[in-house]
Amino acid sequence: MDSIPQGRQRIFLWDNLKIILILFVVIHHTYHPYRVILEQRWLNVLYLLIMSYTMSTFTIISGYWFRPRPLDALIKKFLFPCLLIVFLCTGLHSFSPVDYIREYAPWAFWIMWYLWALFIYYLITPYLLRINLNVLLVASFLFTLAIGTFQFIYRTPFSIVRVIGFFPFFILGIKLRQSGKIEEWRSNIKIVMSARVVFVVTLLLYLMLFFYDSSLVTYSFVRYYTGIIGIAIRTFNYVVVTILSISLIVSMPNKQYWFTKYGSRSMTPYILHPLLLYTFSWNLAIPIMDKWYGYVFYMLVIPALSMMTVHSKIDGFVKKLTS
Repeated sequence: MDSIPQGRQRIFLWDNLKIILILFVVIHHTYHPYRVILEQRWLNVLYLLIMSYTMSTFTIISGYWFRPRPLDALIKKFLFPCLLIVFLCTGLHSFSPVDYIREYAPWAFWIMWYLWALFIYYLITPYLLRINLNVLLVASFLFTLAIGTFQFIYRTPFSIVRVIGFFPFFILGIKLRQSGKIEEWRSNIKIVMSARVVFVVTLLLYLMLFFYDSSLVTYSFVRYYTGIIGIAIRTFNYVVVTILSISLIVSMPNKQYWFTKYGSRSMTPYILHPLLLYTFSWNLAIPIMDKWYGYVFYMLVIPALSMMTVHSKIDGFVKKLTS
């Protein structure tokens, strides 16, 4: 979600990716009450189709456009909005008339994990880049595999397991930028077309694997596993998700569409959508969530309202607070 540095000509494919991916994030968080409250398994299929590669791709993009920033800039851009939204959402949860919602107050902490992760990544990466990039990429992958075998890490606050688990994708983004592979692949139309086939086929096979055994897919590289089988499952998911993310980046058209301009504003709906989701998804719409019009409201109206925060005035206000 991080922006391309100002003063450079924008490359449309990155904006296209970011606005589509943030829409997927909003949709996923919108329907989350159906998974938590009603435990409707069909939503796991939608989750797999739109989220199995979304945050890994976002992390690769952030790494691709990484540039060191001073600490005060990192605090304003990542840490301040993260803590502000967590504070507001937690406060709103505490006043909820629904007992279940009050018990689910920590929701705000994990929904904003990516801002916290970016703060950590930007803070430590300038020092880590003193290490050979290939060594750093392998080491970050091996470290997250090792961490996955310690159950206590999954009980730590602030989604530390996700911060660690997605860091290899951040380093991969830096590696791809440094190697120039994305530009090289995208300049070959045969590779672009092949990437689109690879993305579709891999996602379909991943879906088939989900129906066979759902524990083998969907972010299992940030879940607790033990033994050789557990490490193999985590490694497999890293490989699959990496293939999906890179093939999606290579596949994305580098054209300007009506929605392309909103890609530079993708951070704003991410920051603000928890407040809207709390109001509608976790409170006002709960009584109608099992009605047909409730599904329509959750799947269409709430995401649309959340995405309207890309309006230039709202985005401008948020950027003033975070820059």
